[in-house]
Amino acid sequence: MPLRSPTLRITALALLLGLLAACSDDDTTGPGAGTGSEQPSEQPSEQPSEQPSEQPSEQPSEQPSEQPSGQPSEQPSEQPSGQPSGQPSGESSGIDPADMFCAVWDGMLTEEPGPSPPPDCMTFEGLARVQCAEHWFWHGLRDHLDQRWEAVAQLTAVIDAGGEIETLGLARMHALRGQLLMAIMLEHGRFDVMTDMRADMQRVLELDPSNPIIPSFLDSIDLIIAHNTGNTEAMQAMHSRIWENVERCPLGNILSISGVAIGMPMNTGWPQEIVDALDEWDCVGVDFCTQNTWRAPYAQPGLAFHFGEAFARVGNRDRAEDYLTAALNAEGHDTWPYRAFAQASLDDLDGWIADFEGLAADEDATHLTYAGQPFGCVFCHAQAPPANLVPNDRMGLQTNVLPFDDGGPAEPGSTGPPPSGAGACDNAADLDILGTSDDVGGTVGSCSMGCFGQGAACISQCVQDDTGLSSDCSDCFGSVGQCTIDRCAFQCINAGSSACQTCQQSNCFPAFEACAGVEMP
Repeated sequence: MPLRSPTLRITALALLLGLLAACSDDDTTGPGAGTGSEQPSEQPSEQPSEQPSEQPSEQPSEQPSEQPSGQPSEQPSEQPSGQPSGQPSGESSGIDPADMFCAVWDGMLTEEPGPSPPPDCMTFEGLARVQCAEHWFWHGLRDHLDQRWEAVAQLTAVIDAGGEIETLGLARMHALRGQLLMAIMLEHGRFDVMTDMRADMQRVLELDPSNPIIPSFLDSIDLIIAHNTGNTEAMQAMHSRIWENVERCPLGNILSISGVAIGMPMNTGWPQEIVDALDEWDCVGVDFCTQNTWRAPYAQPGLAFHFGEAFARVGNRDRAEDYLTAALNAEGHDTWPYRAFAQASLDDLDGWIADFEGLAADEDATHLTYAGQPFGCVFCHAQAPPANLVPNDRMGLQTNVLPFDDGGPAEPGSTGPPPSGAGACDNAADLDILGTSDDVGGTVGSCSMGCFGQGAACISQCVQDDTGLSSDCSDCFGSVGQCTIDRCAFQCINAGSSACQTCQQSNCFPAFEACAGVEMP
């Protein structure tokens, strides 16, 4: 039988609504972050011609100077009066709009770069090198998903070279690499990169302790891990900290934490609290919530859908309908790849809300949200995402939308060689336990949840303690549990689905059987 839950009910998928899937196109390593005095007086001749020689200090070049700070210029004239324009109006807000803005920084590229980044960023120096690495980031994030590992490699080379970049510029490189690893984790099903992603975000705080955005990003990760591992005490303890960090930059951080909170069980109070926070949210000082940009070509419909989904989660049909309608009338709606998905959600709004309401109070809802699907980043950022990242309809979630093989480096401990001691379970003592145990697969699933983020060794020890299997045999189960997390997270949100079983059989069970000397129980 297939393992029933080394799948962890991966609400970690909702992390994509941090800086990326909230459809924000600004990066937040602090105002003025860059290379400063080490910028070369002459840029190498091969630098892309579209990169300007002078960087505006604050104003993104794509934001029209005549646009009022809160009024979306793209609001269609036929839009019904009172219908939201793609973001909350702020009418009920208890937050001063002036306090929403927190000096977000729009990056080193002040205009859209060319279609192809330079082949080697290390041929540049200073600012030109940083611009090249950022060009690779957007190139991989938006439309060239098959080149994301190369983008990671370019950012890594710039980070490792270090010395030519000022502290805040280096922090920016870590932030971009962490965000790209997040996209790889979520859209490619590569949960093995979570540790590196978190390390990049921690490094940003070491380099830039006053950064107002990254703490909420890390809070999202910690909240998910605490929930997945059943650590109620930790969830309660971090509650105050989370909201304190949100207040450091409500503009970005309310969106960041909302992607996680919307999918939390209702008995945690998080969905209700985050909807209240979204009611207080207002767009001040940046363009991603008032217009589409080259960084996020579908920010407007995507952000409106996000708000609509939040209200559907708590059963507020009228507000959900307003926002979904706004998404379908927002700037770019006619070419938005996910228009059919949004339309299907609106057409079956009552069914969608009923699905939410049909969950038990202690059940998470990520599998019913777009944050729980492998298209959270391209939802706003890609002009033309791959066909397998565009669902046919709302009910196609998690079945016809599967992570594709990205060709990246193999993750350790999941699909590689089995642990030493092949045939480790093929002995009288272990076979007796396997033959009489009610549910070894369920034990592996529970241990995987408890060991989320701690690796196969933790799962193995847990399995040994709970079942009495030998250490070598338990190691085989630890590896298959970790493999399921790393390679089959999306498919196994519904652990009993055929997609989950197919993924495990293809990616995890062969190595287990070679290790254990027996078939997967």
